[in-house]
Amino acid sequence: MDAGRGKESSDMNCSICFDPLSSGKHKLTMLDCYHEFHTDCLNQWLKKSRTCPICRKLALLFQDFPNLA
Repeated sequence: MDAGRGKESSDMNCSICFDPLSSGKHKLTMLDCYHEFHTDCLNQWLKKSRTCPICRKLALLFQDFPNLA
């Protein structure tokens, strides 16, 4: 099981800034590897690296691929 899957966001912190994901102060973004981060933190991270900060998988954003159906 993936390290980031199966846990509630309320139990987790942003792996970039270490603030709680559930604070409600920040919009959240999930990568295709199902790791979730504050959107602003992730945007800054992706300017430097196109990989997930946790698993290092190539970071693909769901919004980059609209439904083709």
